[in-house]
Amino acid sequence: MDVLAFILVFAVIALGIFAYAAVQAERRATALAAAAERLGFSYRPLGPDHLHETLAHFHLFSQGRDRAVENHLSGSTGDIEVQCFDYRYTTGGGKNSRTYRQSVILFRWPVLDLPEFVLRPENIFHKIGQVFGYQDIDFDHHPAFSEAYLLRGSDERGVRSVFTDEVIAHFKGLTRASAEGRGSELVFYRHGKRAEPAALDSFLQEGIGTLSSFRR
Repeated sequence: MDVLAFILVFAVIALGIFAYAAVQAERRATALAAAAERLGFSYRPLGPDHLHETLAHFHLFSQGRDRAVENHLSGSTGDIEVQCFDYRYTTGGGKNSRTYRQSVILFRWPVLDLPEFVLRPENIFHKIGQVFGYQDIDFDHHPAFSEAYLLRGSDERGVRSVFTDEVIAHFKGLTRASAEGRGSELVFYRHGKRAEPAALDSFLQEGIGTLSSFRR
């Protein structure tokens, strides 16, 4: 195969991949818009301007570059404000660049007064980091939870006070969930995972269950 033929084949393949991705994105947007209507939520293809910047105090929204919010659903239940959206960001550069996409739920509930914390599944690098002093708030009476999750926060006493037995039991029943809290805000997601539109209800219920577990 000569160079020109190779370039042509490569271009056709690249165009096919791009077209497939565009079709899948459109299908997802259509399905999520329909889900928003069914739930009584509003839908926007893109999030409110600078939403991710207003949430930069959360760990997730301070990572990487080329950050974007898509498929933004918003509504309320009682006095709880709910926003659910696709969020992506990119780390690295060149051949080492990687884009992370996840579905995120943001709750704002006036009755909450959470200390700032980040909870995410623990991995081998976190465990190695602990040897060198990387913070992980563990609970001696909940070893399975402490083994599965990395929990961090500047106010350790405050974080321990809100991670009651009920909250810990709730997270033990979830699969690789992440949560971040601060004041009246709680963010719930699975890093690098987007909820399928057909599973949006169950994802929202997991988030609401997480929110409810923190109410005292």
